[in-house]
Amino acid sequence: MKIQAHTSFIGTTGYANHAQSFFTELDKIMPVKVRNFTVGKNFNWPNSTPHNRESYITPQMKKMLHLQTLFENDSTRKDHPIYSYKENYTSDIDIILEEHDHHYFYDAYDGYKIGYNVWESTRYSEQFFQQLLRLDELWVPTQWQKEITIEQGYPQDKIFVIPEGVDGKLFKPNPKKNKQNKFQFVIVGRWDYRKGVKESIEGFLKAFPDNPDVELLLNVENPYPVDGMQTTEERLKYYGLEDDRIKILKFLNRKQYISLLQNSNVLI
Repeated sequence: MKIQAHTSFIGTTGYANHAQSFFTELDKIMPVKVRNFTVGKNFNWPNSTPHNRESYITPQMKKMLHLQTLFENDSTRKDHPIYSYKENYTSDIDIILEEHDHHYFYDAYDGYKIGYNVWESTRYSEQFFQQLLRLDELWVPTQWQKEITIEQGYPQDKIFVIPEGVDGKLFKPNPKKNKQNKFQFVIVGRWDYRKGVKESIEGFLKAFPDNPDVELLLNVENPYPVDGMQTTEERLKYYGLEDDRIKILKFLNRKQYISLLQNSNVLI
């Protein structure tokens, strides 16, 4: 059985981390070839090993990476051989793990077609929903998403809940963490309407209007803003949410991020 993943495998976004974790575990059971859409900050092109400078790249990931999708000068997409490329490779199963309305969902595949999509809204756009109906199966991470998708008209015998896993050996409280002066709440996730960051901050301020013994750590920078603001500081000022107990964290590397989660008191 040959599986090809069509996904944003490289990078530090939520989808990239999901893809890396999910497909590297699946590869341990059944070999997976990856057709990758994204590039990292250290992308080195033209090169058959263009992602070697990424700090998180592993020998297993190099073994899996097969094709790199890039936009050409004429705005068309082209797949370029990288790492473990095999000419004339034909997959039995194609798994498209991507965001709403991504290009990969509209490509032609020879194998059994499975879409894996994470969606926070109650309705898919009609164009994308019609494309999802052409899949052999649709995977979603929650029972709620399954129910709202069936409600929109998706056949219930073609949709399955595949939860996003958590590495419990890594993402767990630090039993030896130093005693902190303040009780720490943490919000992680780029500031946009889907994440409810503004509402969470408002909830914190309403719950603890005058408590000096708590603080809120924000790791919510948005590299793709649509609100005309570039920083968390701007947004806090704009919405009238400035407070000395709110601490802003900029982009963290993986080690810093894991330490933040392990040593804080509550993750919102």
